[in-house]
Amino acid sequence: MRQVDWRTIGFIIGLFLVVSGLEQTGILDGLARFLGNLGGEDTGRMMVGLIWFTALPSAFVDNIPMATVMVPVLTALSDGLGMDLETLTWSVSKGTDIGGGIATPSGPRPTSPASCWPPERGTPSPGGGTVSMLCRCPCWCWC
Repeated sequence: MRQVDWRTIGFIIGLFLVVSGLEQTGILDGLARFLGNLGGEDTGRMMVGLIWFTALPSAFVDNIPMATVMVPVLTALSDGLGMDLETLTWSVSKGTDIGGGIATPSGPRPTSPASCWPPERGTPSPGGGTVSMLCRCPCWCWC
């Protein structure tokens, strides 16, 4: 029991308590209605709306809490509008990735090998999170 990371377990419990509180108060249902009105029946518009709706807060909030909060919203959107849950989930995952790239100087860690550049090898090529996000954006659109 000494090797258990209690801070991480406390974080996860707290995260789920916050999401449950947001669900119980109806805030997430209101958010789902707002996004449903914003995107309408058009799947493409909904995808773009979800990407940027999650990208902006993800620039300031960590990706995991943002994605966790969006799970009930995506379920409500999928049930209410009859849209594919996998498509909506993909949009949120790309939005949180873009958001992480906006605020992180070297871009999102999993997609930025230059962030691990050793100091003894000199200065890596410039390109903050926004630049790396713009370079990867065309790939996301075609995948």
